[in-house]
Amino acid sequence: MIAGERRVLSWPRAAWLLGLVLLSACATEAAGDLPPGRDGGCLSCGDGAMDASMPPAAMDGGPQADALVTCAPLQGVVDAGAGRPRGIYPDPRFAATGANVAMVKTACVDTSALPSHAKLDALVEGVLSEAGLASAPLGSCSCDWTLRFGPPSPLGGAAGVTFAAGAKSDELYAEVTALLEGRLATALYAKTERGGLYALRAAAATATAAGGGAMVPESTVVDYPEIQARGFIDGVYGTLGGWPTDSCGYGDWPGPFASWPSRFSPGMRSEILRLIGRLRGNTFIYGPKADPFDRGPCNGTHKNWADPYTLNDGMQSMVQTLAVDADANLVDLYWSLSPFPGFDWSNPGPSGPGFAAVRAKIDGLRTLGIHHFAMFVDDARVNGGTPQENAVLMNATQAYVRSLDPTDHLIVVTWAYAGGPSGATDAYGAALDKAIEVMWTGPAVEPCTIRGADMSAPNQSYQRTLSIWDNWPAPAVDSGCAVDMRMTGRSDDLPGAIRGYYTNPVINEAGHPLGDELPHLGPVMDYAWGASHYNADVGGSYARWASLLPAWQSAVHPCANTSCTVPSGAFEGFACDPSHAGNILFCDPFEGHCMTTLRCPKGCSVQASAQDTCD
Repeated sequence: MIAGERRVLSWPRAAWLLGLVLLSACATEAAGDLPPGRDGGCLSCGDGAMDASMPPAAMDGGPQADALVTCAPLQGVVDAGAGRPRGIYPDPRFAATGANVAMVKTACVDTSALPSHAKLDALVEGVLSEAGLASAPLGSCSCDWTLRFGPPSPLGGAAGVTFAAGAKSDELYAEVTALLEGRLATALYAKTERGGLYALRAAAATATAAGGGAMVPESTVVDYPEIQARGFIDGVYGTLGGWPTDSCGYGDWPGPFASWPSRFSPGMRSEILRLIGRLRGNTFIYGPKADPFDRGPCNGTHKNWADPYTLNDGMQSMVQTLAVDADANLVDLYWSLSPFPGFDWSNPGPSGPGFAAVRAKIDGLRTLGIHHFAMFVDDARVNGGTPQENAVLMNATQAYVRSLDPTDHLIVVTWAYAGGPSGATDAYGAALDKAIEVMWTGPAVEPCTIRGADMSAPNQSYQRTLSIWDNWPAPAVDSGCAVDMRMTGRSDDLPGAIRGYYTNPVINEAGHPLGDELPHLGPVMDYAWGASHYNADVGGSYARWASLLPAWQSAVHPCANTSCTVPSGAFEGFACDPSHAGNILFCDPFEGHCMTTLRCPKGCSVQASAQDTCD
């Protein structure tokens, strides 16, 4: 398309695009000079799109014509095949992308219509940069591409059907991009800040980096998730040295850098969380079986679950940096407690010493930035209590969590977490507060398949819609399933029978490193976003993720510096970043001494004879 050429757009789009964006996109206000697509008064009427004959400023109470600026038309694009291809992943429910219409080098984003947007604002520059674009001031001619959030108007055709179907979802989002008066404009819609991030990433992902900027097509995307809560559980057994070796199965910590309890070090864990955010996941649950501050002691030598995370060995910094990463990436981080040894089950309620310890642990974690909590009593080998006793403690904890945030809830997993209904599941169901979210692994601990029908009896017994704790992908040698590790066997109808879906990869239990987990992470989240679409083309999802993962991984977890050297010398673990007071560096001896930059918003303190720490 030649710059300035008038054209009737042939894809579904929203009439509100013009009203929201035209004024801020440096468009001309010449009488009778209508934007592309306006000459017939209808935008793709065959697709059922909205009539666009209404004056743009009048749509949805949009801004009146003020401070209009005349800007030169953008460079037109006549070839749609050059440059590096980009894509939206997980695949959206509705997407119609036309030919490239403009070459742009800068973009500006207006988030002011969102109810909250501070966290999204902090991410905008990075999103644009990955699309090959520089950020520019809103409303100036230096901004080639204006993206603006605003209220919705009905869409037509398949786009409208999709929008209506997702109306109840807090994460419904839409984007419509067009060339208006020679300038590129995108109307974005979202109900929440998280949905706003999804919308912005979707619009940016339609671009193709080329020539020091990006080529951008006409596009309409409407999308929402099939499962309400989607994410990752760090619930692994064992340590960086492999399977646990002590008598109780919680692991010991021999050798150098012994304080890290999970196979996922702080650098690895932040990498996974950042990828989860990009994969439109919204939850990360921390609950490794070998963390002594979460689940110990077992044999009397480990730290107690009720103890605060320690300072000089980097454990507090591990908590703080993960919490900051979660907030920055709009992912809810749940921290689990497993109150086993020493717990007084004779009085597990609000007046008992056990709950006082739970409350103190929650208060301590809140000072480190944790806002959401879980309670795991699965695989309890020491003094795990009865279902009724567990329920009293969980209900008290739920009440305390709600007193801190009326919109929050507790997530739990009991020791009755797989197979089918039983006396234990009946007891838990009857006793647990109905607002508590309960996780379930399916018809087996590592089931080859999970179907919607598998959830009917457990849901009824627990008297709620359960969430899936999926010990998958799993190696065939461990699970006994025919398909080795791939994300398969989860049915199209499962999302309608569950509340949330969380993957707890167990491939490490057969000795596989993190690098073997990441190729499956994208397809897992693709399934959680849209099960039937994923199942129709599993191989295609794996191929798309394989093409995206290297660039995404380099963005979220660059490992260019593997010397782990700061002015004070080489280090392993945490060290303050000498170039930025708000950062701390983590050197991972188990990942080629990859050095990860993590944030310490309150500053970083150098310790003379210990690991540096966040303030």
